[in-house]
Formats: sequence, structure tokens, C-alpha cells
Amino acid sequence: NSSSRKNRTVPNFSDMRILQVVNNLQYGGIEKLAVDLSDGLCRLGHESAIACLEEAGPLATLADALGIRVHALGKRSAGLDWRLVPALTALIRSERIDVVHTHNMGPLVYGSLAARLAGRRAVLNTRHGREAKRSPGFIWRLNGAVVAISEDARRRMLAINRFGKVPVRVIYNGINCGAFNGMPAAEARQRLGFPPPGFSLSSTNVVFNAAGIPPGNYVATYRVCNDQSPPCCDEATV
Repeated sequence: NSSSRKNRTVPNFSDMRILQVVNNLQYGGIEKLAVDLSDGLCRLGHESAIACLEEAGPLATLADALGIRVHALGKRSAGLDWRLVPALTALIRSERIDVVHTHNMGPLVYGSLAARLAGRRAVLNTRHGREAKRSPGFIWRLNGAVVAISEDARRRMLAINRFGKVPVRVIYNGINCGAFNGMPAAEARQRLGFPPPGFSLSSTNVVFNAAGIPPGNYVATYRVCNDQSPPCCDEATV
């Protein structure tokens, strides 16, 4: 019943409320994964919500259409914004969250501290990518498990972080290709959360054009931002 759910700290694995904690829901792999994972958990009979440390972003519309609640906490500073810890703690309590799943380093710090303050011990982190980033050992030890997306990522994490007895396991990323078999490309892009076909700029500053764009001379203005909050941006025209 609702009173027993409110007071429990160990989840009933047949009926859980699970919170994904991400930086935002801009277009991106982590962000789309958070939405897909939340949707999959809902289909298994659980309740899902997503907490964005910053503003939400365009994929929040997709989450809303799937019935997934999105909460934007509005992180203001480029460094640590400690007011997010009590805000996230209050959210975990008000939503009666059983499991807190954080993604990458910023959400790891805020989510781990907030979950412990809220009395929740079912906490895990997924580390996406293989960058050499560290977090204090006591933060890792607030988690019940840590997930790496590849064996290489796991080795790099273990080399520079101290996890104590917290298990670090590998779960590979993937896309459910069966959901897109025979689907027109435009519809598949929309369902994946990609912007409309056009020109795209890679991380190495190579410009790609989508199939079907007629040959000719084009002028494009693009904007590059860092991942700080608020972001520092610059624009260029090519």
C-alpha cells in the first residue's frame, strides 16, 4: 500500500519507482538512452521519472509523450551547485523513488548524495565513455553498483578510481533495431530523437550532408558550446 511504499528503503522488485538522473535531455546518446530505459521499465510495470540537473531539452517532449515525468532542476553555476542536493533529495522523497540511476560524473555526485540523504540505498551509476575522470571514493561507495559500457571503459575506470567493494560491471549500449525494421528513414530519425536530415558537423569538424540534398553551394551558420552551465558558445559561418 501507499504507506508501506513511502516508508520502505529496500524496493519491491516487482513494483519500483526508478529515477534516471542526467545533465539534460538535449539530443544525444546518453539522453536518448535515459528516455528509452525509462520507457522500457514502464513497459515492465515499473514507474519511471527523469531528473535533469540543468534545463530539460527537446527529448523531454518525447519522454512526456511516453508518460515519463521529467523534472528540470535548473543548475545555475558552471561548477558545483550545492543547492541541487536538497532539491534532488526533496524530489526523491516526494516521488517516493525506490531506485536512483545516475549517468556520468555530475549526476553521480548529486544523485548519490541526495539518495543517501533521502534514505535510499538502491543507487547505481552508469559511466558512459572512456575519459579519464575521477570521483572521490566515498561518492562511489554510496552506490550499490557501477556500470561501464565496455571492457575498455571498465579498465580505465578501475585504473584511476577507488571503488572499494562496489562492483563495476559491463553492460554494452545498444539500439533495439527491431523497432525500426522496414521503417522510412525520416520516421526512424524522428523516433530516435534526431533532428531533421540536413548537414551535420562531426566532433572533428568534418561536415556531412544527408542523402538527397542536391549539389550546390550552401552557407551554414553553426554554434559550438562547451558542457558547462551556463555554456560558453561561439558561432561561425561556412
